[in-house]
Amino acid sequence: MAYEEQIAQIVSSILNTMVGWQVTPLSQSEIVPEDPEKISVSGCVTIGGDWEGCVILTMPQNIAHESADTMFALDPGAASKEEVRDCVGELTNMIGGNFKSQLEGKNMLSIPSVVEGKEYTVSSPGLHRVCSQLFEYDGKNFEVSVLQRI
Repeated sequence: MAYEEQIAQIVSSILNTMVGWQVTPLSQSEIVPEDPEKISVSGCVTIGGDWEGCVILTMPQNIAHESADTMFALDPGAASKEEVRDCVGELTNMIGGNFKSQLEGKNMLSIPSVVEGKEYTVSSPGLHRVCSQLFEYDGKNFEVSVLQRI
């Protein structure tokens, strides 16, 4: 089952509410390739129960910093690494929680895990990517993926 429409609505609503961003879902043909040497920040929450999988938010470091500055009402560029990780974790938690609430059955959401670095992959054994929705904010791309045990 494809979840792109649900994810697009959830992400647009949460980022507008939490950081005041108007984001645009992108089609594969609109993707601007990111420099693989750029540092990215990813948050991941797992969902377990009748539905098993995870939701992953991946942002370039500059977008993650900007979101933390806004979320915590800081001056531009003032967010610490910990505040950036907290922000990405909280956004991931909110996206995952909203997604979980739309699933059938009884399900539980994990606390978020956050990683930061270059050229890494976030994966979970036994899960398959069933949704990968890219978004644009202020000329920069970020991604929300859904992985599911099938």
